[in-house]
Amino acid sequence: MSAARVLPREEWRRLGEERAAFYSTVNPEDVRVVVVEDGGEIVATMAVLRVPHWECFWMAPEKVGNAGVTRALLKAALTEAAEFAPHWILANSDSEQTNKTLQRLGGEWLPVHTYMLRFRDVEV
Repeated sequence: MSAARVLPREEWRRLGEERAAFYSTVNPEDVRVVVVEDGGEIVATMAVLRVPHWECFWMAPEKVGNAGVTRALLKAALTEAAEFAPHWILANSDSEQTNKTLQRLGGEWLPVHTYMLRFRDVEV
């Protein structure tokens, strides 16, 4: 019989080295790893993360390329993000200029689709 539960941190090694290593970079209060087990075997997993995420990165057109404005914004945003997770941040980009800035900062493009799901009464 399949049963879902939150996997305790001490069992994360059951998920494999790569996943366990990633989850260990997140503050413990900011991650819940949900698993479905069938006969004690993990058959499905999903992490629920409270993450720092940069969104709506915008600059006035006349300030685009201004290093001082960019540095001030990024320094303040990094400081705020570190309050949530000290090792990483997710960021979306909707322009080539933002792409370049994020790449200069060492950002790695993730080949994923991002969706926003609203909580509502939906039968799963």
